[in-house]
Amino acid sequence: MRLLKTLKQLNEDKRISFHMPGHKSGRDLFQGQQDLLSFDITEIPGADNLHDASGCILETEQAISNFYGSKQSKMLVGGSTVGILSMILGLTQHGDGILVNRNAHKSVYNAIEMNNLIPIYLYPEIDDDLGIPVSLHVDQIDERLKSVKICVLTYPTYEGLCYPIEEIISGCKKHRIPVLVDEAHGAHLILNRDG
Repeated sequence: MRLLKTLKQLNEDKRISFHMPGHKSGRDLFQGQQDLLSFDITEIPGADNLHDASGCILETEQAISNFYGSKQSKMLVGGSTVGILSMILGLTQHGDGILVNRNAHKSVYNAIEMNNLIPIYLYPEIDDDLGIPVSLHVDQIDERLKSVKICVLTYPTYEGLCYPIEEIISGCKKHRIPVLVDEAHGAHLILNRDG
């Protein structure tokens, strides 16, 4: 991958770091830490820029898109939390309704608070023996879609469990409701292409 190749080339230059991050490529640390931190750079000549990718980062994003079969993929400065905030805030207006599973990530609730959204909850079924959420009640969907602008789902759950997301997406499509999926814990699911 060109991103790794670019980072290796920058390391071979034996540069002296006078920029952020302030650890100076781990120069004063143990060798293992130096090896790791030497790849932690910022937007310096020869590197690329996450905010306006045009080189190795853009190529990596395109490779990610090809792998997942998505129209576009972005590596985010603030990780999945920033992605969730951006998705929700970009598709809603102050006071809109949002259909969301009750056991969503706190970034979803931060977006709800930031845009004064009205949450309409999908409550998970709780396994009495394990005490964890195991599924969403799909039959809850249709009656709740009338008052929402978007639907945000966490898939799989934080416990790694999958529920019939296709049925939820299908219901939302019938009502022309965009579905946003927090799949931060499910990036590996594509590797099981057989089901």
